[in-house]
Amino acid sequence: MNCRSGLAWLACGPHLEVVHAVTGERLSAYCFSGGGEHPPSVLAARDFSWLKRSGLLVGLEEAEGSVLCLYDLGLSRVVKAVVIPGRITAIEPLVSYGGASTSTQHLHQSLRWFFGIAAVVTDVGHVLLVDLCLDDLSCSQSELEASDLQVVTKSPAEIPRLREVSTRQGRHLCLQLNGPSGVGATALQYIPRTNQLAVGFSDGYLQLWNMKTLKKEYHSQLEGGGVAVYTFTFQEPENDPRNCCYLWAVQSSQDLEGDTVSLRLLQLAFSERKCLSSGKILYEGLEYCEERYSQELSGTAFPLRAQTTNTRLLSCQTIEKFRPHPDRDDSMNEVASPDTSVSIFSWQVKAYGQGTPTTYIGVFDINRWYHAQMPDSL
Repeated sequence: MNCRSGLAWLACGPHLEVVHAVTGERLSAYCFSGGGEHPPSVLAARDFSWLKRSGLLVGLEEAEGSVLCLYDLGLSRVVKAVVIPGRITAIEPLVSYGGASTSTQHLHQSLRWFFGIAAVVTDVGHVLLVDLCLDDLSCSQSELEASDLQVVTKSPAEIPRLREVSTRQGRHLCLQLNGPSGVGATALQYIPRTNQLAVGFSDGYLQLWNMKTLKKEYHSQLEGGGVAVYTFTFQEPENDPRNCCYLWAVQSSQDLEGDTVSLRLLQLAFSERKCLSSGKILYEGLEYCEERYSQELSGTAFPLRAQTTNTRLLSCQTIEKFRPHPDRDDSMNEVASPDTSVSIFSWQVKAYGQGTPTTYIGVFDINRWYHAQMPDSL
């Protein structure tokens, strides 16, 4: 579900339904087709808007691999499809536009030749940046007519020629940040304020990729050890003079008996924090990334759940509120940060002998945590 768009989507096997999150009204529906005797299965979906159109980026699993599809809500059909190596585990849209304009200045020069970019990760460790070719919508294609992928290096001088040739031959260009390692990528999030792509893996490792340089700025295993990184959420405190912001990394296998959920708060410190001409905040020059706080959502932290057999995270998201400050002097060029930033976590606990699981919700206020001088536990 996406709170900003008000849409929710349901998937079962090849069937996809998009509904209004509040009323439940069905807005769009589709049944994906496959080339084999077995129907494809929806693996992942992310909302995506382009050229005044709304839709979803959908990852499909087919008999011979995966397909990344661009699904148009208004038309209720696929308009772009490209074959992806491995099994898609997560999709993250970066931009829906392209070209060497001011709106793409935050991207590496190679990426500025792409038109619409989706990050895709797989069960064997691929981290791919795929050109969606949104400047060419002359011929719609279905998932049965998926284009091939052409992996290129990050040499900007070669990209225009390669893209022209590949477009004529019906292929999509792709930059590969991480090749297949055998360790599955399990979590993916683009952080606009740091211009970083966060990637989590099944062995508990975390990577941070800078989208301006296409360099890996951080690679380390979380303190929770070899438990899969399940999801992320970003928080920014109110006017930290040290140019710090925070990334929650959630570790959980989500499907094992006796599983726990660990929340790990990472502090990202940067050399610079500036306001772009668009009014958006951008942190640059990562100096360090360190874990500052952790919380287990099972075990001794919650005595009533000492006999827990299974804990599952349901959702995590950050809610921010920006308040206007008319008394501030604009000439000081002060970069505004959110006055309120809270991360909300919900999870279910199934205990021994319990018929139905119990649902919990937790709220973390980053500014109150600051005021409490960073305690060891809640």
